[in-house]
Amino acid sequence: MSEKKLKGRLLIVDDEDNILTLFKRDFFRTGIEIFMANNYEEAVKIVKAEEIDVIISDLKMDKIDGIETLRKMKQDFPDIHRILLSGIVEKPEVIKAITNGTASAFIAKPWDRDILLDRIEHILQTREIIRNRHLLDVIKTINSLPVLPKIYSEFMEAYNKDASIKEISEILHNDASLTIEVLRVANSAYYSSIQISDLKQAILHLGLKYVKDIVFTVSIVNALKWNRLQVIELQGIFNHSIKVNRFLSHYFQLKYNTPVSNEYSSAGVLHDIGKIILLQYFPGRYFQIMQYMKTNKQTDWYNTELKLGYEGCTHTEIGAFFLNHWNFPEVNVEMSLHHHQPQNASGYLRKFMYGLRYINEFVSICDSSKSITIDDFREFKYDDLSQDQVEKLFTDIMEKI
Repeated sequence: MSEKKLKGRLLIVDDEDNILTLFKRDFFRTGIEIFMANNYEEAVKIVKAEEIDVIISDLKMDKIDGIETLRKMKQDFPDIHRILLSGIVEKPEVIKAITNGTASAFIAKPWDRDILLDRIEHILQTREIIRNRHLLDVIKTINSLPVLPKIYSEFMEAYNKDASIKEISEILHNDASLTIEVLRVANSAYYSSIQISDLKQAILHLGLKYVKDIVFTVSIVNALKWNRLQVIELQGIFNHSIKVNRFLSHYFQLKYNTPVSNEYSSAGVLHDIGKIILLQYFPGRYFQIMQYMKTNKQTDWYNTELKLGYEGCTHTEIGAFFLNHWNFPEVNVEMSLHHHQPQNASGYLRKFMYGLRYINEFVSICDSSKSITIDDFREFKYDDLSQDQVEKLFTDIMEKI
């Protein structure tokens, strides 16, 4: 990473002075202002006195550990970005903290300086993007920001305490629309060639991580009111997201001969959450974009937004704003924000983000007409898949569609 000047205020909490010294050294001359604390009490005093952007807390500390430190920070200072510092052996504990929103990311010890600076740079850039005045002016026109529904909170409580599939299925059975949607996805051509009628079997088939994001999306949608035309559009957004999520694994198998990392296994479900927000709160704008695309068939959704003057508050920024508002992990926020511009994603995410963009566009083209043929992809230059690989991907997708 180049030694460019960054801007932001970073608080490091660790009871080992040598760790604090290492951080101070690594951020020397970066432009980031560093504050240091040995424990939670010292950290609170700093946060009350200074406008802190990011807090990094070591997991293992005496008295109040890192998870409890960040939990208290989330409760009292929710606008601060929270990161756990952890050894790799503690990773399951850290993942649980990220899943329940206590932390948005973690940094493993020992860290690589360039990777660390890249991560912090992108976190600060993301904060700046989702706090730009144009976007906030748009968000302020929403009278009441949507909150996380009760059933999603109940699901996450069970998920975070490693509840059994039976317990989780009982929670979902309390909401008929959630049960139907999970079964619908599990029985879709993209995921199964056999009939699945049992909810527990459907959860096992899809995986809890994927079901979690389905529960989130459906419960948010159910908490809002929709007209008939909006419901039709919602189904299109859902179907597109399901396909993108499914065929990402095909892409990675073809390009890298490896499956998608489990960490990103449900990325496709939430990448277009910004479109759902637009459809609910800004339907005039949503259908303006749809109409423009009908008469300008070579323009995709994102570039249509730019052409219509929505730069800085497109569905990508709006989606990222709400995922951050709902305390989703850093990775989900970036997937919404950068799935059309993967070159702007954090270094550790970039390879995956290029795949997400590729499949997002590929599926969009496949969906655009019933008369699509492989010839429509001869000039598809988003990636360096061979022609044979492109044809294989096209065949797989069209067989399922």
